Amino acid sequence: MIKLKKGLYCEAKIPDEETLEAMEDARLGRNLEEWESVDAFIDKGIGQECLKRKREEPQ
Repeated sequence: MIKLKKGLYCEAKIPDEETLEAMEDARLGRNLEEWESVDAFIDKGIGQECLKRKREEPQ
């Protein structure tokens, strides 16, 4: 458990090698997909998952 700003707590785990590589690729822009529009992003399903998580987060 780690304490975030504003006193919120969050579960944390040490990332494995694959996750670290993906994070580095993302930082360098190597694993970015191009989207035609926001609707295309949402239609792909990734956006739907992001929206679902956002709705489930406590305010």
